[in-house]
Amino acid sequence: MQTPDPSLRCRFRCRSRARRLVTRLGLALALGLIAATFTSLSAVPTARAQLATEEELQAQKQYWQERYRMLLRNAALLERNARRSREDYAQAQRRNYPRGGARQRLLAQAAEAEAELRTVREEIEALRVEARREGALPGWLYEVEDEEIVVPEPAAPDGSDSSSDERDAGRNPLYLDDD
Repeated sequence: MQTPDPSLRCRFRCRSRARRLVTRLGLALALGLIAATFTSLSAVPTARAQLATEEELQAQKQYWQERYRMLLRNAALLERNARRSREDYAQAQRRNYPRGGARQRLLAQAAEAEAELRTVREEIEALRVEARREGALPGWLYEVEDEEIVVPEPAAPDGSDSSSDERDAGRNPLYLDDD
């Protein structure tokens, strides 16, 4: 038996190694291109889903903020009503202010407003817990707390400007300036 030439054996091995290397590189390149194409094609629906998710997050944020804003506004309104009823009751000690049953009504109104205020504060705390459980971000509610709460003033019964009434309170109408 004749032994093969060692130089031929090396060439054959080197060629087969080179072929395997080129084949593997080509296969890796082809798989990379397929993966890149698939990723770019699947990115379009992902972007749409992400946009829908962002819209849903905005809707959730607005929902929780509106509920929280409404409760804070109600609490501020009830605080003002209770404070005014207490002030009116204190003013009833003076000579030209209501007496008897009207004065007791002021106390009852203040107590009622304070009871409602306690209920609203409990609702606020329950909303915070509910929002946390539902996945609302804490910053959403903090944003509302940073806003100024505007409580509308009640309209004057006769339609006049209440600021002039406060300025002239307790003065004799005969001696008011007609500016």
